[in-house]
Amino acid sequence: MEHPRALQVRLQRSYPGRVRAGAPLPTRSMDTAEVRRNLEQFTAATVRGRAVDSVVFSGVGAASRPDLPELCAYARARGVRRLTLHAGVEDLAGLVAGAIP
Repeated sequence: MEHPRALQVRLQRSYPGRVRAGAPLPTRSMDTAEVRRNLEQFTAATVRGRAVDSVVFSGVGAASRPDLPELCAYARARGVRRLTLHAGVEDLAGLVAGAIP
């Protein structure tokens, strides 16, 4: 069985204009506690045999979420070495790169 090293978390419900590639359509955005629980589960090696060390946060508006710096710091504290933010042009106005650890 393969154990991927990367996890993509769709923070926001909306992501228009993107290729779905068979992914389910979320009915709502995730709250901070839900994202933290996902990070806890997938960064624990005992759950899947190997912990993820790379996380992708995605969804229109993800860049301007007030909890994004906190979630990035939490992921780092859980051993995530690589963080990627899938952001579109519509996210640029809310993106403050220096605020994200």
